[in-house]
Amino acid sequence: MILYHGTSASNGRIIEREGIRPPAARSCVGNFHDLEDGTPPRLRGHAGAVYLSHYWGPHYAFIAADLARPCDDYCLIEVETARLDCSRLVPDEEFLAMLFRQNLIAQGQPEPPEYELHRFCVEMLEKAQLLWIVSLQQWSACAYLDAVPREAITRIEYATRAELEKSKQVALSHVLPWVELEKAGNNRPITIGPLWAVYRAITRCLSLAPGASNPARFAIEYPLLWERAFNHFALHDNSIHGPNHWTTVEDTGISLAQENGADMDVVRLFAVLHDACRSHDGDDPDHGRRAAALAACWRNLFPSLEEARFETLQKALIYHADGQTSDDLTIGTCWDADRLDLMRVGIEPDARFLSTEAGRRAIEKTGAAHRFSMSLQAEIDKMVDHPMQ
Repeated sequence: MILYHGTSASNGRIIEREGIRPPAARSCVGNFHDLEDGTPPRLRGHAGAVYLSHYWGPHYAFIAADLARPCDDYCLIEVETARLDCSRLVPDEEFLAMLFRQNLIAQGQPEPPEYELHRFCVEMLEKAQLLWIVSLQQWSACAYLDAVPREAITRIEYATRAELEKSKQVALSHVLPWVELEKAGNNRPITIGPLWAVYRAITRCLSLAPGASNPARFAIEYPLLWERAFNHFALHDNSIHGPNHWTTVEDTGISLAQENGADMDVVRLFAVLHDACRSHDGDDPDHGRRAAALAACWRNLFPSLEEARFETLQKALIYHADGQTSDDLTIGTCWDADRLDLMRVGIEPDARFLSTEAGRRAIEKTGAAHRFSMSLQAEIDKMVDHPMQ
């Protein structure tokens, strides 16, 4: 999975040599989560964390560069999470704060002071490690409690203010129809959906700009494929079969493939394509076949995938919703990654319908995540009774 970190250009030149070191391990100017200019303390994140996001990398870069003295240019860093230690990924503290606020409101309890809640959530990050995927799904950000090594960085891009303004205009042109629809003639504020799309488009403009400092290292154009699938998807972006689900399937699939040796590229391609052609969230028996046809149309985006591997992808897409299991390790891993996300619609995954041993073991991890959620609720209840003690 590709995630992004944003910072100032001066920090970017250090990152080229050393990788991304968390604030506690370095001294850099203008990092979003390590601000020095009298910025309110609540903006400080975990001192040992590097913050990563699907969409907000440009936003991090804007803030870091604008706070540098003198004001700096922008840097966007692309990170491949398959090259990180996933046990060190944790949720963003603002996501945890959102969970706490929702629970306090539901219980009719007053919210604690913002700074105190933020500090409490920063201290909870390691305990909440299992929620990092949920943080990505619902907040589009997570944190990595270690330095990001140089070998996990797949691209580093720089942009001047003029270039960024041009990228913003391109981005806005991508999402203007959404913005107009959202306003609906009554001047309602724009929701997070269009903002995600703006930052996604800016990320795309920067990451594939001419004269890139690092050429793409992957033969498969994953960022372009995700953008095309996102634009092709006919349902709302918060659909239960939409991009949030694809991201979870990719995360789970990568984890399973790392464990069992399945074809990582086929698993990742399946994740982004398998529900991209749904016409609605209900019974849609032909959406897998439409997804396979779409993969054939976009075949030029993954030329490195040999015909035999492409046929495996086609089979995984065509039959993924038919309730079968598979003896093929890669197809089974694709289907298991999809079925392990059934909890999003209130269905407990059943080991009888999983194809791989890694998938069946993952059910135990799902149980551990549920137990953690219960312990998190206990922490919330404790905080309600004794705020921030």
